[in-house]
Amino acid sequence: MESIICDVTALDQTHRRLLEALLGHELEDHQRLYIAVLSNLPGSAPLQREQAWERIRAVTAEIEQLARQKGITPEEWAAIVDEECEAIRYGKKS
Repeated sequence: MESIICDVTALDQTHRRLLEALLGHELEDHQRLYIAVLSNLPGSAPLQREQAWERIRAVTAEIEQLARQKGITPEEWAAIVDEECEAIRYGKKS
């Protein structure tokens, strides 16, 4: 992946107008541009996706069964998952 970050004020008028036309609105001087070029990434084959989903379903069923055995309600489980996702997303876990 190639990427570029630049301040809008660093653009010459020709490039700025071109980007504004592409975006469909004017750019503001305090803004920064982040432009990335992504190559086509090969997707997984349908069989691989289905196998992955089957593994996820199996793990989910096992977790649900264990939660029921431990007396954890679906609401409690959802709260646990939400809390862990937030911790990972925002770096709250060490």
